[in-house]
Amino acid sequence: MLSKTEIEEIIRDNFFKILLNETVYKYESFDTAFDKIILGKTLMFSKPSTFNDPFDCNEYLLIPELTDEMVDKALDSLEENLTTEYRNRLKNNLKNPENVAAILREEKEKFKMTCFSRISDETLMWSHYADKHNGICVGFKFPIDYQEKFILCGVRYENEVKPIDGATDFLRTSLYWLTTKSERWNYEKEVRAITKTIPEKERQTIEFEGQHIKEIIFGCNVPITKINESIKEINETELDGNRIEFYKMEIDKSSFLLKKIPIKPCT
Repeated sequence: MLSKTEIEEIIRDNFFKILLNETVYKYESFDTAFDKIILGKTLMFSKPSTFNDPFDCNEYLLIPELTDEMVDKALDSLEENLTTEYRNRLKNNLKNPENVAAILREEKEKFKMTCFSRISDETLMWSHYADKHNGICVGFKFPIDYQEKFILCGVRYENEVKPIDGATDFLRTSLYWLTTKSERWNYEKEVRAITKTIPEKERQTIEFEGQHIKEIIFGCNVPITKINESIKEINETELDGNRIEFYKMEIDKSSFLLKKIPIKPCT
């Protein structure tokens, strides 16, 4: 069982990883990255229930261990007087995993997230999220807590599901839950921006300031003419392209890896 102290250490460790690795990267198709993220300065946030991994933020993977003492303490905090029969019924409901899962499922609907990576040269990420290397990877430097719009949290990868100490406060429990994935996804080196927005909407855009864009990396299949046109258009906006570092991914012919090559537009 993960104790309250262990949960706090995990969250603190995740925050330190973000601080030590300031740039986070978002892989996207060319049009989405260029029009909506770079020029539009918006990020799309989605409910965890729409993610492609059915285990991701699954309510059945986070069932807190509640002792009789914890449940009694919670019931004692209620102002109303409870009969012994009703108290026992509530006690059984609070310790029923299905009821806990239902509460977590309802709570999960309040959160939305958008995903980044700590790395920009992962071939699988370019293949899966950046239109088979025809897209763009945008590098950002956000503060961990960005203007009350969202917080950045590193994702932790585990091989097993561990029960949570029921005494852990819900905020820390939620952060652990929303940022823990299977070890199979470790190659993504994921960082999540987490926020609470309108629950009724599956997706919602959030604006950010253009100064946080630090790198723009074009996929290895993007033609150089398209790259030059894009950089020229960026330079004509308030983004000030001279402040942004531009790169193009190239195939390393001596390995199965990608190389990030600095580029300058043709004049």
